[in-house]
Amino acid sequence: MSQIITITSDWGNTDFYAAAFKGAILNIDPTLTIVDITHRVNKFDINNAAYQIKNCYYFFPKGSIHIIDVNQTPITNKDNAKHYIAFKYDGHYFLCKNNGLMYLICDNSANIEKIIRIKNLKNENHHTFRALDAFVHQASMLAKTDDLSSIGDDYPIENLTTFNVSESNIRYNPSTNTLAFKVKHIDSYGNIITDLKRADFEKYANGRMFNFSSNCNHESAMCKITNTYTAADPFFVFNTNDYLEIGSNGSDFAAVLSLSNRDFTQWNLYITFLSTEQ
Repeated sequence: MSQIITITSDWGNTDFYAAAFKGAILNIDPTLTIVDITHRVNKFDINNAAYQIKNCYYFFPKGSIHIIDVNQTPITNKDNAKHYIAFKYDGHYFLCKNNGLMYLICDNSANIEKIIRIKNLKNENHHTFRALDAFVHQASMLAKTDDLSSIGDDYPIENLTTFNVSESNIRYNPSTNTLAFKVKHIDSYGNIITDLKRADFEKYANGRMFNFSSNCNHESAMCKITNTYTAADPFFVFNTNDYLEIGSNGSDFAAVLSLSNRDFTQWNLYITFLSTEQ
């Protein structure tokens, strides 16, 4: 079977970047299979990049190579953040910048098998398109060798950029029976993917219906979780990755709430559980 290389980036779809990058890889080995995860990650948003790749990489065969080219310079460790790294996790290879993305992708960093600093194998210097220098020959070589040592040297863990992941946004107020949470992502249909996982919801729900509201003055009464995207308006369903998803049948629910992928971090969402008598 052909080796698989996936690409996740914030390059967008209106420029030549993705085509040039894939062409450069195929020029080295035309037998490789290249899959675009997305090139519409929010610009410089490594949280969004991590969300995209961590929710789909495991659908690919073990040994697949995942390139993530989204750069956000951290406040600290700026010198080491210029380095490109590769690591093996859960049987998959990941290539990215040393900007904290690794820790956002890996739920359990103890399961990371190996980390290397990527070498510029051809001593090329594409000043305005560094991904060509950091990933093209390296991914092609890795596909051939299945060995991270072939594209770089072991990287000291103390040089890794950590990312200060904020504490959980999930808050429960027992006096009001209210669960507060945040928007994690808005998909192309306008469905709102929240950061509320099924286990956190069920911890407090006890099968009760609920009212839904937000700090953008939207309210929906007598709601419940469904297993279909058409049963209610708005609907509340746990998606493939067990995040609570909120949408509206046949329309853009994010637009109803005046949300966009560029400003949704400021919005708070609330579920208030109803008493069992209601």
